[in-house]
Amino acid sequence: MRIILLFFSLFLFSCSKKKPVLSHDDLQFASVLVDIYISNGLANQLKNGNKDSLRNSLYTEILKNNDLDSISFNKKLKKLEQNPEKFKMMYDTVVKRLELFRGNK
Repeated sequence: MRIILLFFSLFLFSCSKKKPVLSHDDLQFASVLVDIYISNGLANQLKNGNKDSLRNSLYTEILKNNDLDSISFNKKLKKLEQNPEKFKMMYDTVVKRLELFRGNK
């Protein structure tokens, strides 16, 4: 009986998932995403001019200021997409920060 109980307990503990945790790098990446979303919103506010050109210029500057290039940015994003729970946590963080930004107008 003890062996069955031990086996069942080990089975239950081995199947339990740990909740993903955002690392310091993940939180920094969230800050980059926040900056990108804000710059996208600013570019969309232009009435005259080339929104896409401004948007691309802002994206490039944001990535440069965070020691990233478009390739490393896209790799990081794809890596996060492979872990849906962590990806959701990341975007929840981004949304919270954007809501704080909007509230501080």
